[in-house]
Amino acid sequence: MRFLESPSARFRVKHFFSSAKGGAKPSLPSAPIELLPVNIQQEIAGHISCLEDVLKFGLTSRHMWNRLLARLYADVDLKTNKQCKFLDVLARRPAVARHIRKLVVRPNNAEWTLPEEHIDEISLSELISRMAVHLTSLATFVWDGLEAPDDRMWLRLRTSCPRLINLGTTIGLEEVDNASHLFDFCNLRRFSFVVKCASLEWLADGRPSMQKLPRRFWEMLVEHCPDLEELVIGGAAPCPRLFDIRPVSYGRWPRLQSLTLGDLAMQAPPQEGGEKAPVPSFMAFLRSHPQLRCLETQHVGGDAFPRYLHLPPGALPRLRTFSGPLAYVKTLPQPWLLQHLTVSELQHSASSFPRLFFVLRQLTNMKSLGVSIDLSLSSSINRTLQPRDHSKIFHSLLASCPRLEHLDLLCVSQPTFNVMEFSTALCAAPHLRSFVLTKVHAPSDEDMTQTAAALVRQNPTLDAFTLRYSQDSWLTATGVRPKHIGSYAVERAPALTLVAHEWGVKSFGYHYARRFRNRIPVEAPQRRPSLMRLGRSRSSAASVSSASSRSSTSGSSRRSFASFRL
Repeated sequence: MRFLESPSARFRVKHFFSSAKGGAKPSLPSAPIELLPVNIQQEIAGHISCLEDVLKFGLTSRHMWNRLLARLYADVDLKTNKQCKFLDVLARRPAVARHIRKLVVRPNNAEWTLPEEHIDEISLSELISRMAVHLTSLATFVWDGLEAPDDRMWLRLRTSCPRLINLGTTIGLEEVDNASHLFDFCNLRRFSFVVKCASLEWLADGRPSMQKLPRRFWEMLVEHCPDLEELVIGGAAPCPRLFDIRPVSYGRWPRLQSLTLGDLAMQAPPQEGGEKAPVPSFMAFLRSHPQLRCLETQHVGGDAFPRYLHLPPGALPRLRTFSGPLAYVKTLPQPWLLQHLTVSELQHSASSFPRLFFVLRQLTNMKSLGVSIDLSLSSSINRTLQPRDHSKIFHSLLASCPRLEHLDLLCVSQPTFNVMEFSTALCAAPHLRSFVLTKVHAPSDEDMTQTAAALVRQNPTLDAFTLRYSQDSWLTATGVRPKHIGSYAVERAPALTLVAHEWGVKSFGYHYARRFRNRIPVEAPQRRPSLMRLGRSRSSAASVSSASSRSSTSGSSRRSFASFRL
């Protein structure tokens, strides 16, 4: 903040937070800012986007800490097993737990957990059951484990958390009990039911047979949640369990705005005579929900889903966000209205891109795009993948949607590419303000912080971006496991500054995280020449006359410095 740069301003701020003189007791408010009304203090904290800064604000005094608990603990997302142990602390501190409005628990998260580091998910869910009585402000709860939690947890949450209207859970290979307390909830606004895939060994046996979800599952959604606004059923492809989700077509939710259907079964397989069994109409369901703004389908094709969307021209008038195969994009009633698109199909060969580029050129209002690429198989069959191959694809992709503002690109090709090749292609998208780039980590990758600074210098219009280097060269059952992640924001005043948050995994599984701010010079700083190069310069200088030697050495030194860039 610029106003803190002057000494007088720093003195005023220091005085503002300093304790007042006198014999006041430590338990009484003693700093000027503590005399402000509580709602003003909380509003100030609400305008601070970074929770780390809110934490520093709260640490100014015990009174400020107690008043900012609601802001600090409103949204708790426990992403790793180490973070899940924080539930023990919350269970012992009811005064903190009562401020939590959203709680997401992700035990045994495959992105950050090795198999030998797994924790007992049943014990963790029992702990949540015991502390549920203190979660009086809880409105959203998501369980994201490898298997379903202990069923008694749902009973305690339903009876102890009267504000709970958003619910999410995952299941594994265990059977779904029709008598589960999960299906006793009613009047939910958002519901998520996702199948987790712990491994891909089941693929050797082929596609699983179709299973039915419990009757009470559909009764809860269709009959007891009439105001549903967001619904997620299924899991990303390939899904180890093929649930029959055709009954969803019976639902009529006037407020439904977001629908996500995973790699499940929306229609029955062909019968012996080649005809389909009578099923509820998925197209009629879509026509009956004109408030839908987001539609996502995660299937991989085949007979489980319709091949195309057959809808009248006026259907889905509010749809702005779509995720699915290109065949669905082309058959949407009004595809040109889309603003956010994620292509669910993996682009695995050079021949698939012309069709993709053709569709993208028709989406004139598109602001954000998500694409997944893997050219490893194509390159191993035909020829070695050249660095310029990725550059051409990136450039053509961005040129197909020149008004793009955000790009989410996952490219797990082997051999991988250099981030600066991607940076060069960004000139084809002059309106791009942010991106997320996921690539396979390579030993030749430069330091992520230096790469981020070079990206900003080469693309000065960027506002924010994320770099993700993965450990895997293929889309695993649990997604791409990250090795290094860097999230960056760009500030332009008073000087060009990179606000960074980096975290990842070092050797022996050690996790690291750091936050910092770096000023970015307009020109890239130059490296000093290596000792080997200096030795060559001195050997060359010794073979000529002293006058020529001085001139030659000076010129060689300048060239040495100019040839090394960060």
